[in-house]
Amino acid sequence: MTMRTLNHFAILSAWLLTVGLTAQGDAQVPNRAADDDGAGPPATAEGQRRDPLEEFAKRVQAAHQVQPRATPVDRFRASIAVEPVDPQALGAGERAVRGEIRLEVSFIMPRLLRYRIEGDGETVEEGLDERGEWLRIGNQLHDLRGRDAVEFAEDRENVRRNVRLARQLLSFVDPAATLRALTVEQGPEPSRLRFGKDSWDATVVQGRLEGYPFYVRQKDAAPAPQARLSLWFGADDRLLMVRAVPLDAEGTVAGDAEWVKLEDYEASGGLLVPHVLRIYQERDRPRPVAKIRPESIEFADGLDPRLLARPGS
Repeated sequence: MTMRTLNHFAILSAWLLTVGLTAQGDAQVPNRAADDDGAGPPATAEGQRRDPLEEFAKRVQAAHQVQPRATPVDRFRASIAVEPVDPQALGAGERAVRGEIRLEVSFIMPRLLRYRIEGDGETVEEGLDERGEWLRIGNQLHDLRGRDAVEFAEDRENVRRNVRLARQLLSFVDPAATLRALTVEQGPEPSRLRFGKDSWDATVVQGRLEGYPFYVRQKDAAPAPQARLSLWFGADDRLLMVRAVPLDAEGTVAGDAEWVKLEDYEASGGLLVPHVLRIYQERDRPRPVAKIRPESIEFADGLDPRLLARPGS
């Protein structure tokens, strides 16, 4: 079982995203109302125009921070359990890993990564250090830029993708950063979000984001360069759900939409993070793919880069 047979690291990005069980039509998003004077957002007392998105982003930031941070989060350690729900929605490699899978991940911006996946009694490690990408299967270490580059080309691409996903994870620790990175097409505005038999009053923002990391790979397709996101926030300004639609370079829909729903927020390292995450792939309707349980995460300011080097370094 090599890493080219696994795609579970993608849950790291999904973990701090969100959205649901019902089809797109169940999440009713009203049209944006024009300003009364047609001239943009209302002015402040000082005569300056307010930015509704920035004002909302500040509320979201405050809702997700237990303690204000003086510096941005740039590294983490995490232990995550993955329970595949619908193996048929995954690739052959994912189906080969039966039952619960556990991941131990360490990452330091901008590109130092090491993670371990255990399943079916075998342990696989991959990473990126100062010397490049590497892979260890059992006791065998492979240099993915050296003599093993051709045989393990897909594994090398997996590592590069996973570095991007880890960066997304850090950006979604603070959903306000995601809002500010969007090319906004609609919102923030009120919405009634229906989810299965439940519904919530929410605030929705829609827009495009470069490099969104989808959990389920689109068959026979390169990673979508951008995605159209719908993000719903609850009455407490916490992120509830996200729906992501892959787009090609021309902005055309390039695959199945993906939904993620966040549950059970708990404080960790001064931030609120979800401890249950449910992922769905939308075909004729959203179908469950996996249940993710981040059992622990540490925004480890003191994480030593030497600990992320390949074995034997």
